[in-house]
Amino acid sequence: MERLCFTLTNRLDEIAGLTRRTAAFLESHQVDVDAAFAIDLALEEMVSNVIRHGYKNEDSQQICVRLEVGSDQIVLVIEDCGPPFNPLDLPEPDLDRPIDQRPIGGLGIFLVRKTVDRMDYERREDRNILQITVARHDG
Repeated sequence: MERLCFTLTNRLDEIAGLTRRTAAFLESHQVDVDAAFAIDLALEEMVSNVIRHGYKNEDSQQICVRLEVGSDQIVLVIEDCGPPFNPLDLPEPDLDRPIDQRPIGGLGIFLVRKTVDRMDYERREDRNILQITVARHDG
């Protein structure tokens, strides 16, 4: 399994460089477009949530990102030291409700959950650890 690891600080402007490097890594391993899209969406959404909500108004904090590409799947692991937050505990939004009656936000995690094959969350030693798995379909 090929691996790519990053450590970034809690600044939104670091996400663009992270996604560029991730896209190049996935392309170099001939990952199919659908799987690459799912990883990119998950990476951008989940890391931006850590920065905006987990580390809001805090000095420089670190976020660790690991990407593993195997022959049949891609695994993305995001670790942070923010307050405990399990995205799997969020209720699904009511998409039948008129848009002007829905709360602002909340669709990003929903879209990630619908796009990836598996999400697992664990709180270990004051760290949030989110593992996202996407199957490859390029064979």
